[in-house]
Amino acid sequence: MALEDGRFAGLRVITSIGELADDDSVVVGVDMPMGETTPGARASEAAARRFLGRRRSTIFTPPPLAAAVDDYDAAKVTAISVTGKSISKQAWHLLPKMRDAAPHWARDPERFREVHPECTFAAMAGAPLASSKKTREGLDERRALLSARGVEIVDVRVKGTRPDDVLDAAAVAWSAHRVATGVAVSLPDPPERDAEGRPVAVWY
Repeated sequence: MALEDGRFAGLRVITSIGELADDDSVVVGVDMPMGETTPGARASEAAARRFLGRRRSTIFTPPPLAAAVDDYDAAKVTAISVTGKSISKQAWHLLPKMRDAAPHWARDPERFREVHPECTFAAMAGAPLASSKKTREGLDERRALLSARGVEIVDVRVKGTRPDDVLDAAAVAWSAHRVATGVAVSLPDPPERDAEGRPVAVWY
């Protein structure tokens, strides 16, 4: 999802963050954990859960990147050695996407920003949303919040995606626009820093 001057400018489905590495976007919002501080205990998740309150269950603890191996049983052993806890198969399936995003974020953390759509929608509404994005009510509420900010998503049916995926992408793009215009807020504020001094946070 691309925005120009805060307005919808296009949508395409990509398979790798690398496809955006050389485009002309000032800021790229990514709905994916990026940056490790204390594996299994980033301040980002704790801050996002406090921010979302009743919707805190939408925030999960990301698996450590060290567990990005091809065998699930080996990944669990690695996760336990790094964090003291195992990982679910769902978290393990997320690791290839995290590994894909990691080098782009590491090279340019000011351009690639982590965004959680539910935090963005909560910021738009002034409170965590009551409805799940999987319901018709939840979809309509999220579309209305975007529309009120000039992001008109008329048809959310895009081949290879679900309607909530498209609305989440629009929310991520809206937060990226806020980063580009200098008005975004980080969770936590100020951001936590990794071992190389890079900012690690969720932005909205």
